[in-house]
Amino acid sequence: MSTPDQMRPLSGRTNPTSSDEESGSPPGLGRQKSQRRRRALIIAATVIVLLAVVITTLALTVFKARDPELTTKSLTFSGMQFGFPGGVLNLTATTVVSVKNPNYVSFVYDKSTTSISYNGTVIGEALAPAGSAPARRTMQLSVTVNVMTDRIMGNVGLLAAAALMNSPLHMSSETVVEGRIRLGLIRKHVRVRMNCDFDVAALDQQVRNMVCKRNVKMSKIV
Repeated sequence: MSTPDQMRPLSGRTNPTSSDEESGSPPGLGRQKSQRRRRALIIAATVIVLLAVVITTLALTVFKARDPELTTKSLTFSGMQFGFPGGVLNLTATTVVSVKNPNYVSFVYDKSTTSISYNGTVIGEALAPAGSAPARRTMQLSVTVNVMTDRIMGNVGLLAAAALMNSPLHMSSETVVEGRIRLGLIRKHVRVRMNCDFDVAALDQQVRNMVCKRNVKMSKIV
């Protein structure tokens, strides 16, 4: 037969309690907070990665400055007349140049200059009006140059004037277009130069053997 002391539980043994019970929080609340923090970190990391992808894509497309393209579409001469002993009396050159803007923003350009040279001497020069090439569009500039024929005769001499009737004139042209491109907070200065070498037949005034080279310089505007 057991005694009352034998029936009494040991005073040192207690029922186990969870940390949630000790803190007075409902069961599983700490685990839920940890899962919410983990989800928030995953969402934040995903947003950062997406922003990095978007910024990289914009930097390689929209905000990447591309060189404007300058092309000589046509070059014609007219009004060539010969008189003796004066030589060439009249000569006019008309050139059509296209400005292609491959950027996603407008290319604003100043007055462009077109000059024609013979034997290293400038014999004619003209200006084209300022303007702008819209984003990813091509603009055309038409320039008429009145050639200073006295400079041609000063190069070839009066005795060689008769030979011009059967031999071509070897000439060169230069077109310079300068402007600006604004990409967000970044502004860039652009200078495009087109140099062409060609022959002009004295009789039919046709341009032959044209070879052109393009040079582009781009610098950041501080």
